Amino acid sequence: VSDHAENISELSKIAIDKDLEFSKNAIEEMTNIYTKAQENFKASLNCLAENNKKGVSEIYKVEDEVDALNKLYKKTHMERLNKGKCTIDSGVLFLDLLTNLERVSDHACNIANQVEAN
Repeated sequence: VSDHAENISELSKIAIDKDLEFSKNAIEEMTNIYTKAQENFKASLNCLAENNKKGVSEIYKVEDEVDALNKLYKKTHMERLNKGKCTIDSGVLFLDLLTNLERVSDHACNIANQVEAN
């Protein structure tokens, strides 16, 4: 997870250094998937700390939501790109961010798997 956090930090720095702009929709999408991935990771750590097997199902559910959002947001990004509403540079960064956030949520499932197995 720390690798993904570092990647996200580097992507943020690139966005600032290159003064990249994002559409209102892209910002909403990034914020939404970030919030879900972060909350899912926190929930998995809570399940681990409390050995809460009942909470595991919610982590899997949210992971499915994050996967669906990742797929949807890639599609909406391509639509924005085709309509000229975003640049290639901001688009590449957007896609990289989505991938890193989705992987953070994947790690939440890995933790949930361990809770369930013990």
